[in-house]
Amino acid sequence: MMNILLNKTDFDQDWASPYLMDLFRQEDRVCVLPLSLDEGWASDHEDWQDRFQSGSEYREDINRPLLNYGIRLDRITYCDHFVDSKESVLKKIQEASILVLLADNAREAMLRLEELPAVMDAILRFHGIVITLAEANHLFLDEFYDRTYGEYYVGLGVLPGIAFMMDYNERLEELRETIFAIESLGKRVVLLPQQSGMLFDGEHYELFGNSRVVDEEDLDELYLRYQFEQE
Repeated sequence: MMNILLNKTDFDQDWASPYLMDLFRQEDRVCVLPLSLDEGWASDHEDWQDRFQSGSEYREDINRPLLNYGIRLDRITYCDHFVDSKESVLKKIQEASILVLLADNAREAMLRLEELPAVMDAILRFHGIVITLAEANHLFLDEFYDRTYGEYYVGLGVLPGIAFMMDYNERLEELRETIFAIESLGKRVVLLPQQSGMLFDGEHYELFGNSRVVDEEDLDELYLRYQFEQE
């Protein structure tokens, strides 16, 4: 599995394309899997359709960078876990060479995967490229922090020992969480502001764009910025 972890769908721009262009092929098959928690309300599926139905603005935004890397539109398929059978979802994943995972909330996405253990296993066994955007990046950590609930939750464990700070902008809350993750949890923190990403091949990672890693050696600098933001 090759992981491409990104902030947004702008990874076809100049800041990212030199790192990614050789990873994509015209014959690639893409499976896009949006993960959301089905709480049993009719509006859950209505919201999914509004966002991901053919021709929707959000779907076009996801397709655009893939098309710009030469992948044909007829080779991009979406999984609707409200309608598709488990077998259908698994078939689409197994036939794909690129898997795109989307989530609005990592905790809810993990709960959804726990309801679909065969799908979770298929993701973990996937041998192609896995692209994750924003909150979906947290799924591959050993644990991740949910600001809504103020707690840490268990992830898939593909990327142990690190934490992500998505859409990083040195806000007070972000600095506090970064310092805690380093100082109390012993983690390295990957800061992913706008136009940033990370490649992980199972053993090594490469940062590109505006991303950077901070650890205990950066604590003095982080504390200074934290104090400045408090003033």
